[in-house]
Amino acid sequence: MKYNNVYLTDKNSIRREVMEFLIIGSKYGKIFNLIGILFIISSFIYMNNNSNYSFYFFVALLLLVINIVRIYKKAVYFSKKLEDKTLKRVITIDDFAISEKVYDSEKIIKDVSFQINE
Repeated sequence: MKYNNVYLTDKNSIRREVMEFLIIGSKYGKIFNLIGILFIISSFIYMNNNSNYSFYFFVALLLLVINIVRIYKKAVYFSKKLEDKTLKRVITIDDFAISEKVYDSEKIIKDVSFQINE
């Protein structure tokens, strides 16, 4: 049995995919977000007990804003590379392999295949 999925990729979808990867998918993104969330929660809980925690809370919010701006700038940078192009991605799944081909006006840019082992 063979399945084909065809996706058209433009600059808006690239921007969204880069932002999703930087927030959720990358190793550093996961670590940074986890530390930031724990830092904000602990600062918020102990803010009333000690005045230093309000400073730490401000620093954590500042780092969060810096991270959001960094992610948005990278996403815009990568989407500008494909400003006029629309790429076609074909993902094929059959009984023995999963393959992905990326086309730029009928020219193959990327061809990746993974064998499925039982």
